Amino acid sequence: MADPFPLARLGNNRSLLPQTKVDAVVDVVREAIITGRLMPGQHIGQLQLAQQLNISATPIREAMRKLEAAGILNHEAHRGARVPVRDPATASEIYQVRALLEGMAIEYTVRHISPAQLAEAEELAYHGMPAAVARGAADQDYTTFRSLNYQFHRLLLEASGLECLPELAKTLWAAVPVATNMLVLVQLRPRMAVDEHMGIISAVRAGDGVRARALVETHVDRSRQAYLTYLEQMAELENNS
Repeated sequence: MADPFPLARLGNNRSLLPQTKVDAVVDVVREAIITGRLMPGQHIGQLQLAQQLNISATPIREAMRKLEAAGILNHEAHRGARVPVRDPATASEIYQVRALLEGMAIEYTVRHISPAQLAEAEELAYHGMPAAVARGAADQDYTTFRSLNYQFHRLLLEASGLECLPELAKTLWAAVPVATNMLVLVQLRPRMAVDEHMGIISAVRAGDGVRARALVETHVDRSRQAYLTYLEQMAELENNS
Protein backbone atom coordinates (compact mmCIF):
# COMPACT_ATOMS: atom_id res chain seq x y z
CA MET A 1 0.00 0.00 0.00
CA ALA A 2 1.81 3.12 -1.19
CA ASP A 3 0.03 5.80 0.79
CA PRO A 4 0.04 5.41 4.59
CA PHE A 5 -3.10 6.43 6.39
CA PRO A 6 -2.42 6.54 10.17
CA LEU A 7 -5.32 7.12 12.51
CA ALA A 8 -4.22 10.68 13.20
CA ARG A 9 -4.85 11.66 9.57
CA LEU A 10 -8.49 10.68 9.90
CA GLY A 11 -9.04 12.59 13.10
CA ASN A 12 -12.54 13.73 12.12
CA ASN A 13 -14.05 10.43 13.33
CA ARG A 14 -17.47 11.18 14.79
CA SER A 15 -18.48 7.68 15.81
CA LEU A 16 -21.17 7.89 18.48
CA LEU A 17 -19.82 4.80 20.28
CA PRO A 18 -16.38 4.15 21.82
CA GLN A 19 -14.14 2.27 19.38
CA THR A 20 -12.03 -0.81 19.95
CA LYS A 21 -8.75 -1.11 18.04
CA VAL A 22 -10.49 -3.45 15.61
CA ASP A 23 -13.30 -0.96 15.00
CA ALA A 24 -10.79 1.85 14.58
CA VAL A 25 -8.91 -0.08 11.89
CA VAL A 26 -12.19 -0.92 10.13
CA ASP A 27 -13.09 2.77 10.18
CA VAL A 28 -9.70 3.87 8.83
CA VAL A 29 -9.82 1.42 5.92
CA ARG A 30 -13.44 2.27 5.03
CA GLU A 31 -12.75 6.00 5.01
CA ALA A 32 -9.57 5.51 2.97
CA ILE A 33 -11.66 3.67 0.35
CA ILE A 34 -14.46 6.26 0.42
CA THR A 35 -12.09 9.21 0.00
CA GLY A 36 -10.06 7.50 -2.73
CA ARG A 37 -6.82 6.92 -0.83
CA LEU A 38 -7.32 3.20 -1.30
CA MET A 39 -8.16 2.36 -4.89
CA PRO A 40 -10.17 -0.42 -6.58
CA GLY A 41 -7.90 -3.42 -7.08
CA GLN A 42 -5.34 -2.28 -4.50
CA HIS A 43 -3.93 -4.88 -2.10
CA ILE A 44 -3.58 -4.18 1.62
CA GLY A 45 -0.60 -5.70 3.38
CA GLN A 46 -1.45 -6.51 6.99
CA LEU A 47 2.12 -6.10 8.24
CA GLN A 48 2.52 -2.73 6.55
CA LEU A 49 -0.85 -1.58 7.85
CA ALA A 50 0.06 -2.66 11.40
CA GLN A 51 3.28 -0.67 11.18
CA GLN A 52 1.56 2.42 9.80
CA LEU A 53 -1.10 2.40 12.51
CA ASN A 54 1.27 1.29 15.26
CA ILE A 55 -1.11 -1.54 16.17
CA SER A 56 -0.34 -5.22 16.73
CA ALA A 57 -1.16 -7.80 14.08
CA THR A 58 -4.10 -9.35 15.95
CA PRO A 59 -6.59 -6.45 15.65
CA ILE A 60 -5.44 -5.90 12.06
CA ARG A 61 -6.29 -9.51 11.17
CA GLU A 62 -9.67 -9.28 12.89
CA ALA A 63 -10.44 -5.99 11.14
CA MET A 64 -9.59 -7.53 7.77
CA ARG A 65 -11.96 -10.42 8.51
CA LYS A 66 -14.75 -8.00 9.41
CA LEU A 67 -14.19 -5.97 6.25
CA GLU A 68 -14.17 -9.12 4.11
CA ALA A 69 -17.36 -10.38 5.79
CA ALA A 70 -19.03 -7.03 5.03
CA GLY A 71 -18.01 -7.28 1.36
CA ILE A 72 -15.77 -4.21 1.56
CA LEU A 73 -12.61 -6.22 0.90
CA ASN A 74 -11.96 -9.43 -1.00
CA HIS A 75 -9.57 -12.10 0.25
CA GLU A 76 -7.13 -13.57 -2.25
CA ALA A 77 -5.08 -16.67 -1.43
CA HIS A 78 -1.40 -15.90 -0.81
CA ARG A 79 -2.00 -12.20 -1.45
CA GLY A 80 -4.31 -11.14 1.37
CA ALA A 81 -7.00 -8.47 1.26
CA ARG A 82 -7.81 -6.45 -1.85
CA VAL A 83 -10.16 -3.55 -2.55
CA PRO A 84 -12.72 -5.02 -4.97
CA VAL A 85 -13.50 -3.83 -8.47
CA ARG A 86 -17.28 -3.89 -8.71
CA ASP A 87 -19.18 -5.10 -11.75
CA PRO A 88 -21.95 -2.78 -13.02
CA ALA A 89 -24.85 -4.89 -11.69
CA THR A 90 -23.47 -5.10 -8.15
CA ALA A 91 -22.53 -1.43 -8.06
CA SER A 92 -25.96 -0.41 -9.33
CA GLU A 93 -27.67 -2.49 -6.65
CA ILE A 94 -25.59 -0.95 -3.86
CA TYR A 95 -26.35 2.57 -5.09
CA GLN A 96 -30.07 1.74 -5.14
CA VAL A 97 -29.91 0.57 -1.52
CA ARG A 98 -28.02 3.75 -0.64
CA ALA A 99 -30.74 5.87 -2.23
CA LEU A 100 -33.42 4.19 -0.13
CA LEU A 101 -31.43 4.44 3.10
CA GLU A 102 -30.26 8.02 2.67
CA GLY A 103 -33.67 9.11 1.40
CA MET A 104 -35.31 7.81 4.55
CA ALA A 105 -32.56 9.30 6.73
CA ILE A 106 -32.95 12.83 5.38
CA GLU A 107 -36.56 12.97 6.55
CA TYR A 108 -35.32 12.34 10.10
CA THR A 109 -32.56 14.89 9.55
CA VAL A 110 -35.08 17.58 8.64
CA ARG A 111 -36.78 17.03 11.99
CA HIS A 112 -33.70 16.69 14.17
CA ILE A 113 -30.82 18.70 12.69
CA SER A 114 -29.34 21.25 15.09
CA PRO A 115 -28.61 24.87 14.12
CA ALA A 116 -24.87 24.16 14.37
CA GLN A 117 -25.13 21.10 12.11
CA LEU A 118 -27.24 23.02 9.60
CA ALA A 119 -24.73 25.86 9.54
CA GLU A 120 -21.86 23.42 8.94
CA ALA A 121 -23.75 21.65 6.14
CA GLU A 122 -24.58 24.97 4.49
CA GLU A 123 -20.94 26.06 4.67
CA LEU A 124 -19.93 22.86 2.89
CA ALA A 125 -22.74 23.08 0.30
CA TYR A 126 -22.46 26.77 -0.57
CA HIS A 127 -18.73 27.42 -0.11
CA GLY A 128 -16.48 24.42 0.58
CA MET A 129 -17.57 22.07 -2.17
CA PRO A 130 -18.03 24.64 -4.97
CA ALA A 131 -14.50 25.92 -4.32
CA ALA A 132 -13.15 22.36 -4.25
CA VAL A 133 -14.81 21.55 -7.58
CA ALA A 134 -13.34 24.67 -9.17
CA ARG A 135 -9.88 23.68 -7.96
CA GLY A 136 -10.45 20.10 -9.04
CA ALA A 137 -11.40 21.14 -12.56
CA ALA A 138 -8.29 23.31 -12.82
CA ASP A 139 -5.91 20.72 -11.35
CA GLN A 140 -7.66 17.57 -12.65
CA ASP A 141 -7.68 16.37 -9.04
CA TYR A 142 -10.94 16.07 -7.09
CA THR A 143 -9.45 14.62 -3.89
CA THR A 144 -10.54 17.56 -1.74
CA PHE A 145 -14.03 17.54 -3.21
CA ARG A 146 -14.41 13.83 -2.47
CA SER A 147 -13.41 14.38 1.14
CA LEU A 148 -15.83 17.31 1.60
CA ASN A 149 -18.59 15.43 -0.22
CA TYR A 150 -18.24 12.54 2.21
CA GLN A 151 -18.14 14.96 5.15
CA PHE A 152 -21.39 16.59 3.94
CA HIS A 153 -23.28 13.33 3.58
CA ARG A 154 -21.94 11.96 6.86
CA LEU A 155 -23.02 15.14 8.65
CA LEU A 156 -26.58 14.86 7.32
CA LEU A 157 -26.76 11.21 8.33
CA GLU A 158 -25.51 11.94 11.84
CA ALA A 159 -28.02 14.78 12.15
CA SER A 160 -30.84 12.26 11.66
CA GLY A 161 -30.45 11.14 15.26
CA LEU A 162 -30.55 7.48 14.19
CA GLU A 163 -27.35 6.05 15.65
CA CYS A 164 -27.09 3.02 13.35
CA LEU A 165 -27.43 4.96 10.08
CA PRO A 166 -23.95 6.49 9.75
CA GLU A 167 -22.30 3.08 10.13
CA LEU A 168 -24.66 1.39 7.68
CA ALA A 169 -24.17 4.14 5.13
CA LYS A 170 -20.40 4.12 5.55
CA THR A 171 -20.33 0.41 4.77
CA LEU A 172 -22.42 0.95 1.64
CA TRP A 173 -20.22 3.84 0.49
CA ALA A 174 -17.07 1.78 0.95
CA ALA A 175 -18.65 -1.19 -0.86
CA VAL A 176 -18.39 0.69 -4.18
CA PRO A 177 -14.79 1.98 -4.34
CA VAL A 178 -14.32 4.80 -6.82
CA ALA A 179 -11.06 5.36 -8.67
CA THR A 180 -9.40 8.77 -8.43
CA ASN A 181 -9.78 9.38 -12.17
CA MET A 182 -13.55 8.83 -12.21
CA LEU A 183 -14.43 12.48 -11.58
CA VAL A 184 -11.87 13.55 -14.17
CA LEU A 185 -13.44 11.32 -16.82
CA VAL A 186 -17.03 12.19 -15.80
CA GLN A 187 -16.34 15.91 -15.47
CA LEU A 188 -19.91 17.16 -15.31
CA ARG A 189 -20.75 15.05 -12.25
CA PRO A 190 -18.95 17.16 -9.60
CA ARG A 191 -20.61 20.35 -10.83
CA MET A 192 -24.02 18.68 -10.92
CA ALA A 193 -23.44 17.27 -7.44
CA VAL A 194 -22.73 20.75 -6.08
CA ASP A 195 -26.07 22.03 -7.40
CA GLU A 196 -27.83 18.96 -5.99
CA HIS A 197 -26.25 19.47 -2.57
CA MET A 198 -27.50 23.06 -2.54
CA GLY A 199 -31.02 21.88 -3.34
CA ILE A 200 -30.92 19.27 -0.60
CA ILE A 201 -29.72 21.67 2.09
CA SER A 202 -32.27 24.26 0.96
CA ALA A 203 -35.06 21.72 1.50
CA VAL A 204 -33.62 20.83 4.92
CA ARG A 205 -33.50 24.52 5.87
CA ALA A 206 -37.15 24.86 4.76
CA GLY A 207 -38.19 21.85 6.84
CA ASP A 208 -39.51 20.07 3.76
CA GLY A 209 -38.77 16.39 4.39
CA VAL A 210 -40.68 15.10 1.37
CA ARG A 211 -38.76 17.35 -1.03
CA ALA A 212 -35.46 16.63 0.70
CA ARG A 213 -36.02 12.87 0.34
CA ALA A 214 -36.84 13.16 -3.36
CA LEU A 215 -33.73 15.26 -3.95
CA VAL A 216 -31.46 12.87 -2.04
CA GLU A 217 -32.80 9.84 -3.91
CA THR A 218 -32.30 11.63 -7.24
CA HIS A 219 -28.80 12.70 -6.18
CA VAL A 220 -27.71 9.17 -5.31
CA ASP A 221 -29.26 7.78 -8.50
CA ARG A 222 -27.36 10.31 -10.61
CA SER A 223 -24.17 9.24 -8.84
CA ARG A 224 -25.08 5.67 -9.76
CA GLN A 225 -25.50 6.65 -13.40
CA ALA A 226 -22.17 8.50 -13.37
CA TYR A 227 -20.43 5.46 -11.91
CA LEU A 228 -21.87 3.19 -14.59
CA THR A 229 -20.82 5.69 -17.27
CA TYR A 230 -17.31 5.63 -15.82
CA LEU A 231 -17.21 1.82 -15.96
CA GLU A 232 -18.29 1.95 -19.60
CA GLN A 233 -15.61 4.49 -20.44
CA MET A 234 -12.92 2.45 -18.72
CA ALA A 235 -14.00 -0.69 -20.56
CA GLU A 236 -13.89 1.18 -23.86
CA LEU A 237 -10.40 2.54 -23.10
CA GLU A 238 -9.23 -0.96 -22.22
CA ASN A 239 -10.66 -2.42 -25.43
CA ASN A 240 -8.98 0.28 -27.50
CA SER A 241 -5.58 -0.08 -25.84
